[in-house]
Amino acid sequence: MARKKGLPVITVETVPHGQEPNGYVLKFTGAKQPGGYLYFTPDELLKGFMCHIGLRMTDQLNKETMNDFITAACNWKDTESCQKEIRNLQNKLRLTIISRNSMARRLMEDRKRLVDMIGLIQGLATENKGNKYLVNKLNAITKNMTKMRKYSAKELGIPQEASTEDDTTEEDNDD
Repeated sequence: MARKKGLPVITVETVPHGQEPNGYVLKFTGAKQPGGYLYFTPDELLKGFMCHIGLRMTDQLNKETMNDFITAACNWKDTESCQKEIRNLQNKLRLTIISRNSMARRLMEDRKRLVDMIGLIQGLATENKGNKYLVNKLNAITKNMTKMRKYSAKELGIPQEASTEDDTTEEDNDD
């Protein structure tokens, strides 16, 4: 039977030691060790095969490295699932941050309107000094709000670029 062009040659030989087999030698095209790699148990041979042939690792590997790769290969489904969940959570977090920043911008705008309104009410009280009844009513309205101030984007934890995003709603445009 003719060999396909480009198909690597892979051989596994049992290594005799006197009358008894002593281990296995894995040889393949592209191996860094021309004599092949020696394994003493079928499990080690399988791990070596998976790493050298399956993962195309042509260097000599220690047992710890091989075990780490086998563990990773056995857990790839869990890893893939975890990565998918991480991407899903990152997307949810991004959307939550966008929503939170939008709410914070609306809060800033509403606070600005309230502070401006308090200023106007206090201005009316000043203009109508002669009308004690009106002044007392206007002062009662703003009594606990005289120290109220506008919020800043920094104070609400909104990054500068997020505080200027254009996602205004109809209620934001009712000025």
